[in-house]
Amino acid sequence: MKKLILLLLLAGFGTGAFAQKEKLQKNQPLTWLGLDFAHLHFIGSAAQWKDAGEINNEKLSGTYFQAWNDLVQQEPDKYDLKKATGFQEITMAPDVAGIFRGNRSTNFFTDDPTAFQHLSEADIQGIIKKYNFGGRTGTGLVFIVEGMDKGREAASIWVAFVDMGSKSLLAAKNYVSKAGGFGFRNYWAGAVYKTLKAMKGDF
Repeated sequence: MKKLILLLLLAGFGTGAFAQKEKLQKNQPLTWLGLDFAHLHFIGSAAQWKDAGEINNEKLSGTYFQAWNDLVQQEPDKYDLKKATGFQEITMAPDVAGIFRGNRSTNFFTDDPTAFQHLSEADIQGIIKKYNFGGRTGTGLVFIVEGMDKGREAASIWVAFVDMGSKSLLAAKNYVSKAGGFGFRNYWAGAVYKTLKAMKGDF
């Protein structure tokens, strides 16, 4: 019974692969690289959010991807990167991953529920290799959002720590986090917030 309870508790702190290749140097600065939505699959329709009007591919990529990236910078007390990561010095470079929003002609919407979690650790490493870190070195942190599903009321987000100099993956974990909040932007921002809460102490 105790083993069952422990397994259930662990299940609440993220799902999928967890790889940590080396100890993170938390006495060094951490660079926040932003939220990468280029590989997002949005399961179902976004029509139920009346406050947002019609949400199509263009509006999703042209408005909301940037809005979710902005929130982490605009509300640092809520989206507390220091508390979530244990790093005490955070520098901001959200455009590194933020530019990976997908083309506005990309179809992010699907009715296939199996598309919710479709990336592997190897995929994450491949994505990072394509980033332009602008000559930065040291440790970076990126959230790669692979799935949003209104039916599940959750988002699937890969948390990845990277060595910017070598473009290599230092640690990665996949989290399925509950969404929640008033309006389309805040509803899915809730999943980002809960991912930050869940990852505390994991790395």
